[in-house]
Amino acid sequence: MSALLEVRGLEVRYRARGGKGQVYAVNGVDLAIEAGESLGLVGESGCGKSTLGRAILALTPATAGSVQFRGAEILAKNGASADYRRKAQMVFQDPFAALNPRMTVFETLAEVLKVHRLAQPATMPAKVLDLMAQAGLSPELAHRKARTLSGGQCQRVGIARALAVGAELIIADEPVSALDVSIQAQILNLFSRLQQERKLAILFISHDLGVVRYLCRRVAVMYLGRIIEQGAAEAVFAAPLHPYTQSLAAAIPKMEADATVSGAPLGGEPPSPQNIPAGCPFHPRCPQAMDICRVGAPPSAYEVEGRRVWCHLYASHHQVQGAA
Repeated sequence: MSALLEVRGLEVRYRARGGKGQVYAVNGVDLAIEAGESLGLVGESGCGKSTLGRAILALTPATAGSVQFRGAEILAKNGASADYRRKAQMVFQDPFAALNPRMTVFETLAEVLKVHRLAQPATMPAKVLDLMAQAGLSPELAHRKARTLSGGQCQRVGIARALAVGAELIIADEPVSALDVSIQAQILNLFSRLQQERKLAILFISHDLGVVRYLCRRVAVMYLGRIIEQGAAEAVFAAPLHPYTQSLAAAIPKMEADATVSGAPLGGEPPSPQNIPAGCPFHPRCPQAMDICRVGAPPSAYEVEGRRVWCHLYASHHQVQGAA
């Protein structure tokens, strides 16, 4: 049985300022997400995570590649279907900017139901209150305007709005980064509960590896527009294979009083996506770079301990195609 979402060779390129050259924001990404699965997408700021999420939802035009939802191609010439627009929803990083500040919570959710003809006027109040309850919102908030709500409450409204149209896939783009730590935990627990209760598939985009480790079963690590390691979250964080993933994992805060930072911090800055180096794009910062890393095409994917890693260090392992 095919995955709920399958991404193959997805590229997003922009013309550089001045019209000279192109910027490779997303550079040949393969991903697959099963129904009811949570996949974390991690990497440094600017690596292309948010652009990838928006391209999957056809909010940002893709230059090349394929996005299939339940086997149907999304990036067709006539655009994403209305059904896909309902079934695949995004929860944004800024919960305040994602809502109309002049509308009440009730009006925000009722508008979605009305536009998509998902409730009759007589059943609208009960439907809205049910959506609020699913998202952990008190009914007393129904007639509060978004500008009077807290960040956590606004994010819950955004999640309720996605549930209103029967979302099967949610792309959550840094949905807790703007929230206090205590509120972050509540929103993460909400995502986890909804995933189990509604069999939601979640692509959770974050730079916070600790958050991803808590919520996601699988993780994909992105660097300069490419996936460079992918596998079970616990395995990737416990014993990362790619040197870049090793640097990210070493930076995860440890709760133990006597914990020490393992490994040297990652130095330097990522190369410009307008001027990607030959070979492995990570080689200018990699402490284990070899001559082969500096020339030719980027490394192929290798199967290592049930994971896939794009690194010449593992060239003796089985080479595979794709990254799903």
